[in-house]
Amino acid sequence: MSMVIFIFIVINQFVVYFLRVDYLCKGLLQKDSFSHWVYDTCSKDS
Repeated sequence: MSMVIFIFIVINQFVVYFLRVDYLCKGLLQKDSFSHWVYDTCSKDS
């Protein structure tokens, strides 16, 4: 059961990541928010 939950979390992370990439690709982006996004993403991994 824990494996199912783990897979669900991983898929959820990918969905969030792709939504963010889609957001970036739409040009709603500025340099400051980009560096903040990169910092956030790197912080979550550690």
